[in-house]
Amino acid sequence: MFNKRQKEIMQAAMNIAGQEGMRALTIKNLARRISLTDGAIYRHFSSKDDIIRGILDTIFLGMTQRVGEIIAQNDTASSKLKNIIEFVLLDFKENPAHESFLFAEDLIFANNSLRVFIFNVLNTMQLYIQQVIEQGQAQKELTTGVDAKNISLLFIGTIRVLVMKWKLSGYQLDIEEEGRKFYATLMSLLRKAN
Repeated sequence: MFNKRQKEIMQAAMNIAGQEGMRALTIKNLARRISLTDGAIYRHFSSKDDIIRGILDTIFLGMTQRVGEIIAQNDTASSKLKNIIEFVLLDFKENPAHESFLFAEDLIFANNSLRVFIFNVLNTMQLYIQQVIEQGQAQKELTTGVDAKNISLLFIGTIRVLVMKWKLSGYQLDIEEEGRKFYATLMSLLRKAN
């Protein structure tokens, strides 16, 4: 999909965004970071937005593939939800710059193509979570007393807030422990009463 130089440019862009913020991500800073000219960057990407779209494509392809693998496992719905939480939070922990791209509202709303892309990806992730909850409800593992769609939205929103708190804490918050607490709370809402 991307050649070696494009991957190098995208990695440098993620490093800049992760270390200095999205405002520091300019073609000039990017070219300087990897010792290229501005023109050399434009030989591989037509614009900064194309670089960002490439990064988002890569991040979401990896996330949706892994979440899809978790969902396809022959496991309980509660185990799948736990595995998804663990995977997503570990991905952010190992790749802090992902947060800068996925939750950069000023960037997303400034570009209609990126806005639509993020909207579609969030819908896909929400539907994956909803599907797992509905599976658990159908198998009588999880209560049917809650709406699967609304719980899936709660799931996505909580992950976003946890990641934001983690970033605001200077990456000091134990995001994995917070994920375990969220899972326990989620299960207290979803587990079928005996």
